[in-house]
Amino acid sequence: MKDSYKPIDCGFHDHLEAAASTRERVTLEYLNSSGEPQTSIATIDDIESSGGEEFLRLSSGETIRLDRVVKLNEITFPGYK
Repeated sequence: MKDSYKPIDCGFHDHLEAAASTRERVTLEYLNSSGEPQTSIATIDDIESSGGEEFLRLSSGETIRLDRVVKLNEITFPGYK
């Protein structure tokens, strides 16, 4: 069963958009679809919407759902424990 998408904090979304627009290499910590922590170092190529959900498309070829991102560089997603 697929977990429901939860829109992310607007301020955190702004940080992701800024990183995408400057094409800077970032370190992303996120939870995979099984809820296991992962880390990726890549450039954010785009932020895309599909089926009411938003995703990061990375230069590494990975696609990460925005509500699974825990940390962008040193910025932790608000409310993540």
